[in-house]
Amino acid sequence: MSFYLGSALQLFGRPWDKLYHVLVTSEFESNPAFFYKPKNDKFIECRMPDGSIKGLNTAEAKIELADLPFIRLGNKISLHGMGFRELVLESQNEIDTATIQPELTVNLAQRFIKIGNTIIEMVPVELMIYTAFLRLKIDNCKYPDWPYCLDCNERFLTLVDFSRRSLTEKMAKDSKKIYLEQNFKVKDFLKRWDEGIDEDIISQNISKINRTLKEKLADEILLPYYQITSLKRYCSSRYGIWLEKSNIRIE
Repeated sequence: MSFYLGSALQLFGRPWDKLYHVLVTSEFESNPAFFYKPKNDKFIECRMPDGSIKGLNTAEAKIELADLPFIRLGNKISLHGMGFRELVLESQNEIDTATIQPELTVNLAQRFIKIGNTIIEMVPVELMIYTAFLRLKIDNCKYPDWPYCLDCNERFLTLVDFSRRSLTEKMAKDSKKIYLEQNFKVKDFLKRWDEGIDEDIISQNISKINRTLKEKLADEILLPYYQITSLKRYCSSRYGIWLEKSNIRIE
């Protein structure tokens, strides 16, 4: 029971909560005749370390309160599980990814992305293209049952594939939020790129996006997870983002 109580405190403990352990002299600790020090001291039979029985006065019992440190996870991770096992698995998943990959939130209406506590503004076309790469991770995952993406690059695309009309239409849907329902701009976007966005335009904007991320992210260790990465394969480059799909939010 004490294990579960301690775990519950780790999962939901507030900054001011404390975890204590009561230490009692060993001769009294497991003695059924001793629960706490009585107001009036008395002698009780106690089993000694050598196995012998000896009468000891309760005044001899020493009780200490130990303040135990513990890791507070409650306000650091998002928990939705209903049972203990679910909460533990959910916490582990959050820790495995969040410790090195802060959550990325895309705010289309306000035209910015947020990585952890860092807000990065983007112009509409860059935001559309970056969001499209993110959607490949969360909407078109080839292995949706996998808990982690890790080094999976199945949704990395060549520029030819990325420039297809179908993806351009999906970007146009995001552009409605970016342009706040100014439909004429969405129509202009689709009219301009009737056959899909030009590969050179995509390549230029990938470079701009990566340059912006490099300038704004203070931690270079994080950069590879959020930049649009190119992989050389069969004389052709494929592009995608390494960030875990569970850490992506699009609003």
